[in-house]
Amino acid sequence: MELIAHRGLPLLYPENTEASLKAALELKPAQIEVDVQRSKDGVYTIFHDFNIKRMTGIDEKLRNLTFSQLKSAPIYFEGKKTDQRILNLDELFDIIPSNVLLNIEIKRETEEEYCWEKELVELILKQRNPNQFVLSSLNHECLMHAWEVSHELKLGLATEAMLIDTVSYLKSLPFEVYSYHPCIDYVSKAEVKKLHDAGYKVFPWAVDSDADMEKMVNAGVDAVMTNDTGKFTRR
Repeated sequence: MELIAHRGLPLLYPENTEASLKAALELKPAQIEVDVQRSKDGVYTIFHDFNIKRMTGIDEKLRNLTFSQLKSAPIYFEGKKTDQRILNLDELFDIIPSNVLLNIEIKRETEEEYCWEKELVELILKQRNPNQFVLSSLNHECLMHAWEVSHELKLGLATEAMLIDTVSYLKSLPFEVYSYHPCIDYVSKAEVKKLHDAGYKVFPWAVDSDADMEKMVNAGVDAVMTNDTGKFTRR
């Protein structure tokens, strides 16, 4: 079973920052997972929360700020200001070498009028070929739009709910799913077997405790997203 460094190494460094990503790279995980949003002026930005307050102290949605405003925002970690800054997509590609599989989660709010994921895919494909990244989202419409750009994409469908019939749902979609990314609360050995039999990989999130890791190993998942890559690498 493989490890996916969830937002880099966020137990030691601010998530999705240069320090977090570089620290994760040193541990040689199978994949590194990051989140992408779009700033007010159209810059693709590496950040998880829709509102940037948790990490910056600024109570504003990312999509309402220009990238210059985002870049000047302080990043806090464990209550202290750091020297880290919010990254854009180009900076991400400068940090992560092309031989490391990127797991890129699209974070587009449903009320955003502009469906920017097609543009995002086109930009990513200028830097990476389709075998060098997985594109995922909890917003399944984003995946549908991404598929319209290229049918060679590895698409990861994320969920945080128990589906009645997961395989039937995945097969009913107007795009091909490469991997299924469930919350660990909804993972079982029987469900994983059904997904494997149907040809899907399973990458649950987020696995940080020994008990959860043992559960995922027993369930037979392909890889786990973890905030504590170092702990499980040392095993």
